[in-house]
Amino acid sequence: MSARVVITSIGVMGPTASDFPSFVSSLQEGVAGGGEVTLFDASAFPTRIAAEVPDFDPEAVFEDLRRRNPAVTSDIVPWQDRKTALGLAAAFQCAERSGITDWSGRKVGLHLGTGLSSVTAEQLDIEVCPFLRDDGSFDTRAYGLALEQLQSPSPWRHITDEANRLILAGLHASGPSTSNFSACAASAQAIGRAYLDIRNGRIGRAIAGGMDSMIHPFGMISFMRLGALTTRNESPRTASRPFDKHRDGFLLGEGAAMLLLEELSAARARGATILGEIVGFGTSIDAYMITAPHPDGKGARLAMKRALDDARVKASQIDYINAHGTGTPLNDSTESAALKGLWEEAGALMPPVSSTKGMTGHLIAAAGAIEAVACTAALDRGFIPPSINVETLDPECDVPVVIATKGTAADLRLVMSNSFGFGGQNASLIFKRWQEE
Repeated sequence: MSARVVITSIGVMGPTASDFPSFVSSLQEGVAGGGEVTLFDASAFPTRIAAEVPDFDPEAVFEDLRRRNPAVTSDIVPWQDRKTALGLAAAFQCAERSGITDWSGRKVGLHLGTGLSSVTAEQLDIEVCPFLRDDGSFDTRAYGLALEQLQSPSPWRHITDEANRLILAGLHASGPSTSNFSACAASAQAIGRAYLDIRNGRIGRAIAGGMDSMIHPFGMISFMRLGALTTRNESPRTASRPFDKHRDGFLLGEGAAMLLLEELSAARARGATILGEIVGFGTSIDAYMITAPHPDGKGARLAMKRALDDARVKASQIDYINAHGTGTPLNDSTESAALKGLWEEAGALMPPVSSTKGMTGHLIAAAGAIEAVACTAALDRGFIPPSINVETLDPECDVPVVIATKGTAADLRLVMSNSFGFGGQNASLIFKRWQEE
């Protein structure tokens, strides 16, 4: 018999809040996290706005890590990797809020979604430019000698599971552990993996979620070259407008969110507070284009269908959908078509739909995690997060978008969260309001 998987603790580091209770309030109040970029000088860029985590100090996080485990020394920590620091902060917050005081010796799973390495112009100037010849070619031999003599730290920036190692070191815990690197679907797939491991009896509990920060010159340039970022620099708090007729791209965000998932009997045995339950997971890949979803949304539709089947529920039973809803022209219309097609096939009336990216921006690899938190909050507190900044609904987004400035009270039992990423990666999760049965 499959085990039930419940959510017992949450850690959040986001553009609108840096703890779970504050994040819930920000969703209910429709708080927007957009602002001018402060992490580097973006004054010459076409896009000069983003949704940063305010007043975040990575060094303080690594100091906390050293206090937790003095064996973690400075020579084996990626001090300048902001996304890793955000991940550690959210994971330690989740652990502390769980009520578990001793993680040592526990076989706790850790499944994370993560993004591309963070590289600044200053780091390139120090680590790469000295090895350029006069003709502009790269001197690989000289660079190799520097690496051999440990004169360049750059390889540390390309190890995608650094956060896994450091979180487990800080908690004095052990795996299993995975690092998911599937673009905007990464953390939703990580949560799905943890859910399946617990449901199938492989482990009793897991921390699952994700972290990302691409608010640096090369991260923003990449998305600008793709035409994916909004250029509404004059109004950062209203720049992210999923499903709006005049949307022009997503607002890049950063952050991390972690959920503690536990097998129900283990959670009950320790008297844990249960915030919600995960009952379904589905994933797929379009295998169509790296930067565009399949025009008819067949991959997204398949992921949602698999999640419904896994949860053994019908489309008509879903009370709310947290859409991927990035605010790009292609994503929103394609996701709308996929939703409409699936619900029409089921002969069911589609439930309310909203995108919380109007508030948080798009956290890329961490998007699925922070939206899983939003769904848990919606179920636990009985409200639908709003789609803010929608002035004119796009006729091509013919779905029941909740156009509001604040959360709307609602009696929710089952909700779906969608995460669709570059490369055609798709993931859907289904959450259930906690109730004794």
